[in-house]
Amino acid sequence: MKIDEVDRKVLSVLVENSRLSYRQIAKKINVSAATVLNRIKKLEENKVIKNYSSIIDHSKVGFEITAIMEIKLNKGIEHVGNKAYEELKINPHIIALYSVTGSYDLIAVTKFRNREELNKFIEKIADNDIVEDTNTKYVLDILKDNSAVKFNHPLFSYLLTPEQNSKKPQAVNKKTN
Repeated sequence: MKIDEVDRKVLSVLVENSRLSYRQIAKKINVSAATVLNRIKKLEENKVIKNYSSIIDHSKVGFEITAIMEIKLNKGIEHVGNKAYEELKINPHIIALYSVTGSYDLIAVTKFRNREELNKFIEKIADNDIVEDTNTKYVLDILKDNSAVKFNHPLFSYLLTPEQNSKKPQAVNKKTN
């Protein structure tokens, strides 16, 4: 599916607030509510929009601890389709799980209510037969926690077609002495 400028504008508004009505979104991006409805329907059908959810402040619901865990699997273990891997994917403490390059195979972002929960989780993962090694990092402070791409940010202007880019004002480089 090709994403055009209107789709990007709709996505930008939804990323900021997915509770807005079609009419409110239309007003923000200067198109009709019918256009917004059709674009959102198309984006949902093509799985560009996978879900609508709320962003929860985990600390306010008792999950004070965030930890990042690197997991190295035993050599020869295929993690895709493996039962233990599937168990990691559904573990309620793991809020994100990534297959990565480097010396570890997986990175898990985890949330816990206390250190005891974290310690039990580390022990359980380390005791798993397919796990060779783990490296856990205790998060001291969350400086940024936002997985949404800001489609309207100037850094993503390359997403526009050449015609759309040529309509944008060009930055002027000035040398200062």
